[in-house]
Amino acid sequence: METILDLLDRAAARFPDAIALEGEEEGGGRTAITRTGLKRRAAALARALIAAGLRPGDPVALLSPNRPEWGVGYFGALLAGGVLVPLDVNLKAGELTNIIARSGAVALLTDAAEADRGAELRGLLKGARTLLRIDGEEASAPGDGAPP
Repeated sequence: METILDLLDRAAARFPDAIALEGEEEGGGRTAITRTGLKRRAAALARALIAAGLRPGDPVALLSPNRPEWGVGYFGALLAGGVLVPLDVNLKAGELTNIIARSGAVALLTDAAEADRGAELRGLLKGARTLLRIDGEEASAPGDGAPP
């Protein structure tokens, strides 16, 4: 059976420089991630999640507006063996707290736009209490539980 990760591998091999994700940047302008770039950045994020102690099947929360880097978080969590828990940025703190607590998320992925709220929500995570960034060239941030 072919998975979405298999499809990403195949697409990156066939059309490495083709745009996979494109959208608006924070503050204006456009941004794009190629298929090879998506695969590379997702793999870097997956390595950071695994290094932080993520085990197969662990929930990974993702708090980010709809932007190309959201896909980096999605594929990174899948590559690491995690189960994605998407969080709506329009939810209030109490609603996000409830979802994170009920899901048992052991890691939280966020971006520059949601970094402050991510840091506040981090205390609700079980286990490694990992907070990682999905934006930036290598889609990384502190993975050892240290404050960002």
